[in-house]
Amino acid sequence: MQGKTINGYTLQYRLGKGGMAEVWYAENAIGKKAAVKLLFPQFCDDENTVARFENEAKVMVKLEHPYIRQVYDYTKMQDRPCIIMEYLEGNDLKSLMEKGTVFNAVDLVKWWNQMTQALNYTHAMGVVHRDIKPANVFVDKHGNIKLLDFGIAKNEGNNAYTKTGKGLGTRIYMSPEQVKDPKRVDYRSDYYSLAVTFVHLLTGKKPYDMDTSSEFEVMMKIVNTPLDMSGVPVSWQAFLKPYLEKEPDKRPRLSTFGNVAAEPQPKKEETTIGGFEETIMDAGHAQGHDYVDLGLPSGTLWATCNIGASKPEGYGNYYAWGETDIKKNYNWDTYKYAKGNYDKLTKYCNQSQYGDKPSKNGIWSKLFGEGFTDNLTELQIVDDPATSNWGGGWRTPSKAQWDELLANTTHQCTTKNGVVGRKFTSKRNGQTLFLPAAGGRWDSELYYAGSYGDYWSRSLDTGSPDLAWGLNFISDDCYMYYGNRYYGFSVRPVRKN
Repeated sequence: MQGKTINGYTLQYRLGKGGMAEVWYAENAIGKKAAVKLLFPQFCDDENTVARFENEAKVMVKLEHPYIRQVYDYTKMQDRPCIIMEYLEGNDLKSLMEKGTVFNAVDLVKWWNQMTQALNYTHAMGVVHRDIKPANVFVDKHGNIKLLDFGIAKNEGNNAYTKTGKGLGTRIYMSPEQVKDPKRVDYRSDYYSLAVTFVHLLTGKKPYDMDTSSEFEVMMKIVNTPLDMSGVPVSWQAFLKPYLEKEPDKRPRLSTFGNVAAEPQPKKEETTIGGFEETIMDAGHAQGHDYVDLGLPSGTLWATCNIGASKPEGYGNYYAWGETDIKKNYNWDTYKYAKGNYDKLTKYCNQSQYGDKPSKNGIWSKLFGEGFTDNLTELQIVDDPATSNWGGGWRTPSKAQWDELLANTTHQCTTKNGVVGRKFTSKRNGQTLFLPAAGGRWDSELYYAGSYGDYWSRSLDTGSPDLAWGLNFISDDCYMYYGNRYYGFSVRPVRKN
């Protein structure tokens, strides 16, 4: 295989091999590094194995997060499926434990918080990992984690990959509901598996001994017996115990452990309000709403408050993408521009497989035509909550405007009047903008308020029009990502000079 080229990447040497695949180090013509995972020939005719391999690529290519390994492409070479993905330097937690590594308290807290961010992101994207374990948590050369191997992940928008349901997951880290029926788990199963993983990391001892117990005995213990937490520090026991509840409904939402990031210290020349280092703003006023001029190249002016808020730190209202009114429930059933599902869109659709399909007697067929498309990729003014609620001239930011904000500011997690959020400081004129961590809504609940910020753009994800672009920030990161259009996110309006 050495010297062969796959989609522009030349295989240089083998990094390792597993039971079903081998991984090669590769570089392209300009020196970009990649890891290429190739299925062994003997498995290429096995339908279930190939399905798992393809599932991993299809799920991961849509996930863009600093704590998830990035997939670049999927293809075949000599009839062998292969995944081209991010090259990582470091080791997975299982290998580190096998080498006798003892993890320090600071790293464990950091890794839990990073895994929390990664899983909250994947769950918001409708993806359940189903195989959280030390072997699938990689520590890179900078000491940060990368979540690996989405081969048996369940995409809530597409449950096609269930035929290999028997034995999905790794037994000793499974949740009770996964032991009972791995096809019918949701995001709360990942909570349980993550907690079990951290009991292992904290004690250095596997949660169950497969050498002295039968598989049936281990399954019964997972379902019926509380996990032994002896040797786990008291603070961690109290924190992890709720995630180890046998009933999924009793597990709380995944949250961070402690506060690993120090609060920024105020500078003497700045006015401090709570924990927020506030530079006096060059503000303006238009149609009853304040804005700040950050000196951006496009001339974009950013509102100082969210729609529905009267202060910069106010959470304000939450809107589904393309909707102009607030509501009680946020899901596909209540979404204005879909008929109950992600692949039944009725507006803003550039791919027919996502559009509502003509049917006859309830059955869709190519005989009755392709799915709906209109090739609209940005919100029209009539569907823009900023314009509808604040008047002409105000818009929901485009993805390009969010990108411009990120490129022309520095930003950090802080507080304003006791409200957690993110401060953006212009590199051009020093003016500041504060966005509160207002969380987001789906179904009838508000999630992650006080720890996450989710803000819509007006731009559709053209690769998957059931999704739209938005800004997401957490305690130690801020990035663009795409969310299901029915989610209730915040809107921070913009206008032009």
